[in-house]
Amino acid sequence: TNDTHEGVLMLSNMRDYVERQIDKIKVLERAFTQNIDKHEAKFIEKDLEKFLTPLYYPWSTLKNNLSFSSTLFRHSLRLTITIFIAIIIGSLLSVEKVYWILMTIVVILRPGFGLTKKRTYERIFGTILGGLIAFGIITFTQDPIILSTFSIIAMLLGFTFTQTNYKVGATFVTIYVVFIYAMLTPNVQDVVQYRIMDTLLGAFLAFSANYLLWPSWEFLNVRVFLKKSIKANYDYLKEISEFYNKKGEVTNSYKVARKFAFIEIGNLMNSFQRMTQEPKSKQKQLPQLYKLVELNYSLVSSSASLGTYIQTHKTTKASEAFNVVVDTVLKNLNASMEVLNTTSKSTPTAYKTDDLEVRFMELKNIRAKEIRENSINEEDFQTKMQEAQLVIEQLIWLTNLSESILKRSSVLPGG
Repeated sequence: TNDTHEGVLMLSNMRDYVERQIDKIKVLERAFTQNIDKHEAKFIEKDLEKFLTPLYYPWSTLKNNLSFSSTLFRHSLRLTITIFIAIIIGSLLSVEKVYWILMTIVVILRPGFGLTKKRTYERIFGTILGGLIAFGIITFTQDPIILSTFSIIAMLLGFTFTQTNYKVGATFVTIYVVFIYAMLTPNVQDVVQYRIMDTLLGAFLAFSANYLLWPSWEFLNVRVFLKKSIKANYDYLKEISEFYNKKGEVTNSYKVARKFAFIEIGNLMNSFQRMTQEPKSKQKQLPQLYKLVELNYSLVSSSASLGTYIQTHKTTKASEAFNVVVDTVLKNLNASMEVLNTTSKSTPTAYKTDDLEVRFMELKNIRAKEIRENSINEEDFQTKMQEAQLVIEQLIWLTNLSESILKRSSVLPGG
């Protein structure tokens, strides 16, 4: 019965999973207990170089970034102008410690609006909280030994948390600065006041500059990240199809395609996260973008599931129906990229034909066909039945995902 077959498949999948875990443990055991030959290590090292991004920056890279189309160029110009304005304001207002304003600007101002806004809040919160804590401690004691001890502790904690939790880091750095000045000057109240006022002024200038001086809104770049993610998924699925047809060892091109598929979906998700931190007026087509991020993530996950199964199991020859369905998915992804290259909205037609429906029916009948074959042994029968079920489910899911991506790509705003 069908229930019996499903139960057998489930147990077979569990057995295969346990066997793969045992193989992984054996690999780890070999890595820790055996010495690798030097020549083998050199070969592996050269092979791994293909997966690393070279640290070579040609003159063309610098030339391409010397334009307003470059986010880094706009950020550099924005930062320079903001610092120049801060120096002028500091001179006009006779600010005692202008460098506090400048440091605040350098620390807070970032290429993206969301990160700048986050840094602004954390810097202001940490400075005010640190100033109040330091002032409270100094009110009770001004003993140099105690203040020196607290200064060292605050300095260590400040630099420790700066990279992981900037809010906490700014709090301890402020405490450290106030304690140092408390030992050098009697007017500690003025130090706390100047520190807070300079931070507020620097934060205001940084936040205003990020909003007014050539801002980089994510909705202007979302098509780029989306196209790269779809292209990476396209290349990855194409490599999976070629591997399923040719069998053999996993090629480097397959591994590189898999790497970039996950990198680009990560970049797309980061772009969406930055967009959610921007003003509401700049969050254009946010629901559609969220759905596209979800669809692309599901697509790469489904592709990875199919690819992993093909690598870790002995599979049969790829059928013509498999190639037709995969080709349809690839056509949908290619059409999605073409839609994203245009600035006008359109309603594309997915590549789902009657022939494709026939191919799905052909795939679905694989198990029934195997049941009727009396010459097949029990082990081969279970293997083919397991392969058919997983491949069919993944192909149907991949087709639906590619159709949804093609449909939703057309509603995004033009780049």
